[in-house]
Amino acid sequence: MGRPAGSIGLAPLWDEVVRARTDVAQERQDPQRRSGQEARHVLIAALEDYLGEIASRRYPAPYALVNELHLQRVVCARYPTGLDTF
Repeated sequence: MGRPAGSIGLAPLWDEVVRARTDVAQERQDPQRRSGQEARHVLIAALEDYLGEIASRRYPAPYALVNELHLQRVVCARYPTGLDTF
């Protein structure tokens, strides 16, 4: 995860997830950016941060978000880009 648990509120982290989803959608629409998966890696990090914060508060993790994170990880593993920063 990108941040220590408990260091930030849920609302800003959720905003990051929403922004990252928007960037992934835009990346899919732009054929020139399609080969890179930078936006998808950012989405994975945002989901990990959000779910990590939820877990640090001992809240139940929404199944839809856990499933989304799993799906994004599978897609990135299936179509690697060589990015070593994530």
